[in-house]
Amino acid sequence: GMTDNTIVIFTADHGELSGAHGMSGKGSTAYREQNNVPFILYHPDVAGGKTCKAVTAHNDIIPTILAMTGADKQLKTSVTGIAGIDQIVMDDLAEVYYTAKGRPDESAIWAGKLLAMQPDSQRGIFSMARAWQAVGDFDRARRWLATSGSGGDDSDLKPTMKIRLSAAEGDWAAVRDELDAMHRPTGPGAGTVAEFEARLCLAMGDLECAARAINTLDLALDAAAARGMKVRGWRVNQQLLTATLAGQRGDSPGEAAQDVIDGTRPFPRTSWFADSKYYSDAEAFILLGKKEFATAALEETLLPDGGFLPLDSFITPADRGLLLSRLEGDPQFEDWRKRFRERRKAARERLIEMEEFEEIPAPPGA
Repeated sequence: GMTDNTIVIFTADHGELSGAHGMSGKGSTAYREQNNVPFILYHPDVAGGKTCKAVTAHNDIIPTILAMTGADKQLKTSVTGIAGIDQIVMDDLAEVYYTAKGRPDESAIWAGKLLAMQPDSQRGIFSMARAWQAVGDFDRARRWLATSGSGGDDSDLKPTMKIRLSAAEGDWAAVRDELDAMHRPTGPGAGTVAEFEARLCLAMGDLECAARAINTLDLALDAAAARGMKVRGWRVNQQLLTATLAGQRGDSPGEAAQDVIDGTRPFPRTSWFADSKYYSDAEAFILLGKKEFATAALEETLLPDGGFLPLDSFITPADRGLLLSRLEGDPQFEDWRKRFRERRKAARERLIEMEEFEEIPAPPGA
């Protein structure tokens, strides 16, 4: 039967910190709890019971499988150059450098490598547009976005990126039009769009829209939790939105704002959620009237090696963020904003230089 000619593998994409090192979830860390995943292989012609302590990565899996099959030698020796594997790695690196390290310039390098292999890669195009948006060059960002197609697994990326660009430029009429036209999934998947919409509605001052979106988010998170999905990070975002809405209505945001601060503590300080977690702490402290704690939290958004997190929790440039702008005039905030802008300027100048020397591709029409 099938057990006589089938290789079976049991593995995982990553582990969970689950409280280890004071963290939960996953992020850009090197802790064993996150990175030491199981890999158990069954082969009908190989005796079992053996273990291996070699350091491996997931892109070793396909070469390992092919080596244990009857595939021809040419395929076995060429597998390390399979484009699909390289593209996944490059896309991941573009994401890591942008999200976890705050380096849009380095992210663009990997996006450029991805586009060199696959010129119509939607992920590569969006990564390039995102990098230019992060440094404030909206013209280049829009030219990159104009080259993207529609449909496929990334069909929601283009309208999302268009909304982000319009929000960064302060064009709220365009944001409203894009939100009205945006696809809205149902069930647990509705939460992502609802959270996105709630952030923007609060930034626009549309409190009725924000309240509806937050309610949709709450229902989606309940549905996701009922299915066993982990929603702790999303709950923190919901609490910040709830606290902000309360503050804009003239109500006390106290309990929800404190829940944000308490909720962010277990998360890795360098993580996929870094931007929202770093800024949400500062924003929650602002809502609580604790400006000195808010400015201290902002210091963590200036990452090592010149990194910075460009957007606040409401998808607007952090140096003029919805809640952060309430700190204007505070000496510590003005000092942080000066250094933030210096890093953004340095990243933009490096991107322009790399484009001039063809280290990254130029947007169409440049």
